[in-house]
Amino acid sequence: MAVFESFISVISSLDSVALHVAPERCVQVRHKGAACLRCAEVCAAGAIAYDGEDVTIDGDLCIGCGSCATACPTGALEAAHPTDGELSRALAERVAAGDEIVVACARALSRARRRAEEAAAAASGLLRRAPVDFDASRILQVVCLGRVDESFYAECAARGVEAVTLACDDCETCKYHRGGALARRVAASARSLLAAHGCDLTVDFASPLPPRAYEGGPTAGALDFDPSKRATIATLREMTTAAAKEAAADVLAPAGEGAGHVPAARYVKVSDEGALPQFLPVRRNRVVNSLRRVGKPVADEVTSRLWGQVSIDAEACRSCRMCATFCPTGALTRFEGPDGAIGLDHRPYRCVQCRLCENICMTGALTVSDTVSLADFEQGRVHRISLDAPTWTPNKPDSIFRKMNQVIGGENNSYF
Repeated sequence: MAVFESFISVISSLDSVALHVAPERCVQVRHKGAACLRCAEVCAAGAIAYDGEDVTIDGDLCIGCGSCATACPTGALEAAHPTDGELSRALAERVAAGDEIVVACARALSRARRRAEEAAAAASGLLRRAPVDFDASRILQVVCLGRVDESFYAECAARGVEAVTLACDDCETCKYHRGGALARRVAASARSLLAAHGCDLTVDFASPLPPRAYEGGPTAGALDFDPSKRATIATLREMTTAAAKEAAADVLAPAGEGAGHVPAARYVKVSDEGALPQFLPVRRNRVVNSLRRVGKPVADEVTSRLWGQVSIDAEACRSCRMCATFCPTGALTRFEGPDGAIGLDHRPYRCVQCRLCENICMTGALTVSDTVSLADFEQGRVHRISLDAPTWTPNKPDSIFRKMNQVIGGENNSYF
């Protein structure tokens, strides 16, 4: 756990440079039994990795692409280059200008820039003095296409956009190919959600930059980025590397040494209702709001990586309801009726498919499906799951004794 605390401390120190981090939202911090390692699985640069035993981080490798934030189910990681708000405003500007929506990764832009410069240099006479025919201001720029999540596509559809082009530079051969693979999974998930709401948004991947990115609009100075607003990949790497080195020095320094001491990862306590604090990622709310603007559902179910449907085998369940204690979003909550009945309330529209409940269920009674009912999703339905009352009473002097007797079997154990 100490290694993971160092990981949280180091990545948290990059806040405002590459990522905004809320450690208390991470399912690994909420419960050590969590199997979620999605940030490590998709990290395009390999900065976050899992070696089979420990999570490790190398700040020198981080390029601030935001792929980890796209993959994080609980919103513990939020991309800062650009933020969701910045990407939304840029999209609104392009729609208002009547431009086709093109999103390009840094590598695709870099190659397009080199080609444009080479073409200008090869020209002669008056053409040689003409501005380079490349207009970066008309393109939505990200470090890696893995940064683009479902909320972007949903907003495109809500704004009346019919097609989105994702410009890459051959993701299969790119050093950061995992980000490209994530981008394709997200695009498929978004198309599924939108199709279920009667919207056929076209999402195409193009390599190299499509010709329309070179057409029309002022081009003078288009190749000069303002580092204060848009960091190139080299500038961003330098920023994140410096921040990571400072953070690592703080983590490795003796306690109390240095003014920049990084506080330990925060832990939260169970409330009087028997659950850790709950929250919903803002990004998920944006998806819902955009889908409602798109239209009513035209399908009964939808399969997506964003929402989940919980099923519980009542015979296997031991009614401990620890799944509700650790559920980060309130998709599972406890209920206790006046007649002594107990159980769980399940809200599929709040499930983010983190699968923490599956991971910590001691009897394997609980499963999460990636297919949800659109009626549950749209209408906010609550499913009440009745459970048998436990045969032991927690928080009593003999609670542990009685529970162990039940689990092991007192009739077969001479100790009991």
